[in-house]
Amino acid sequence: MKKLLLLISLSITSACAHGPYPVSSPYFTIPEGSHLILKQTLTIPADTGRVTIQYDKVITNNNKNLYYPHCWFLSWKLSTSPTLITKDDFVITSSEKNENFVSTQQTFSLASADIGSLSGMTSETMLLEYSTILTIHSEKQPDIRQLICSHWDEAPRGQHLTLSQINKALGKIAQLKLN
Repeated sequence: MKKLLLLISLSITSACAHGPYPVSSPYFTIPEGSHLILKQTLTIPADTGRVTIQYDKVITNNNKNLYYPHCWFLSWKLSTSPTLITKDDFVITSSEKNENFVSTQQTFSLASADIGSLSGMTSETMLLEYSTILTIHSEKQPDIRQLICSHWDEAPRGQHLTLSQINKALGKIAQLKLN
């Protein structure tokens, strides 16, 4: 009887265990030792410490659509003049996924709004920012320390970006290659 109970408890425990997720999963963790290949030189604008990419284009931080996948290279060195990130092969030393609450105040004008259209409207929408943070390293460019990819989505339905979505956001500018 003890053996049967032990066998049942081991079966239940192993059924709940989480194995590695497939590469197509939003929960897949990019393994250490993978590579981020930067295929073209990028310019970090002065006083920003970052350069943002969305769908194969370098964009200003103000022009990114937060609801769609976007990535940015982060430098540990803030400069008063533009800084170049040259073509390189960065090694991924760690990877993590974060979820941060985002609060946006949605304002509307009561003077021009139809009262019937206001039913069900809230002044605040609960969002999460789903981020994949890759710590990267290059001997040639030690100040470039992270690639962060994220997007916003409504809290109950959102998911982290997949490897495919990250590579699509990077486009021809950069590519993640698993080890």
